[in-house]
Amino acid sequence: MPTCLFCHRSFKVKSKFHPNQKYCSRKCIKERWRFDNIPPQGQQQKTCLLCSLSFTTSPFHPFQETCSRKCSKRFDLLRNRDRYTASAKAWRLKNPDKLREYYRKSYWNTHDAILARKRLRTLGRISKVEFHTLCEKMKFTCQLCFQIFPFEKLTMDHIVRIREGGTNLIDNIQPACLPCNRLKG
Repeated sequence: MPTCLFCHRSFKVKSKFHPNQKYCSRKCIKERWRFDNIPPQGQQQKTCLLCSLSFTTSPFHPFQETCSRKCSKRFDLLRNRDRYTASAKAWRLKNPDKLREYYRKSYWNTHDAILARKRLRTLGRISKVEFHTLCEKMKFTCQLCFQIFPFEKLTMDHIVRIREGGTNLIDNIQPACLPCNRLKG
């Protein structure tokens, strides 16, 4: 009966495919690998391959390339991008119904999509020429702070907000400078 090279116990060879088995279990194989591959000083100073931060390796992970699990996942995605995109493409081709359902659920319930649908239902459209004519009529002044601005600095401001039932008609639009329009919300 052979003896384990790590724990020195005798063991029975379980597999006919590996008659020259050197270790009694997988645990002994892992422990022997760890024992052989621990660097002499135990820890090393390295720089992360992804974020370039300096970090100290663990004695049990001497070949560590990244500083954290998050960097490790991102680095793995970058390194194996082709494999991941190929598997994702294969899944999309194999499951078109699941993909369609996923996109339907994920997009149509987002805040942006709800606002986009609301904008489509609103009445009226205004062109840049019509807005320029409105600005000329108002003498290129912001209707919120009453300062004069060039046309490029003025934005369209809805007097009654679209989400409160306002429209995109010219009667509901006034020129406003960008800071005032942002403050109004």
